[in-house]
Amino acid sequence: RKYKLTRSQHVMFLLADMMTWCEVGDALCHKAAAVQGQNRSPEFLQAVARLFALEVATKVYSKGTKIAQGCDEIMGEVAPKIKELDLGEISRNYMADMDQVAAEIVR
Repeated sequence: RKYKLTRSQHVMFLLADMMTWCEVGDALCHKAAAVQGQNRSPEFLQAVARLFALEVATKVYSKGTKIAQGCDEIMGEVAPKIKELDLGEISRNYMADMDQVAAEIVR
C-alpha cells in the first residue's frame, strides 16, 4: 500500500488483467513443457506458449507502464523492471511460431 493503488479502481482492473494473463501464460507454459500423448504435437504447444508469452509480455509492458508511470508518484523500483522487458527479443521467431500453429490447425 506504499503507493495507495487501491484508490484507483482503474488501476486495480489493470493489475487484475495483468495477473490473469500471467497466470494463464504460466499454466500454458507448464502444459507445453509436459505435453505427452495429447491431440497436438509438443512443437505446436510450445509455439502456442511462446506466442501467448509474447502477448503476456506486451500487456504487462503496456499496463505496467501505465501504472508505474501514470499514477501520482512514479514507482521507482517498478518502472526499471518493466523497461527490462525486451519485447524485441521475445518477438524473435514470431512468424515461424505463427506458421507452426497454423500448419497444425489446418492439417
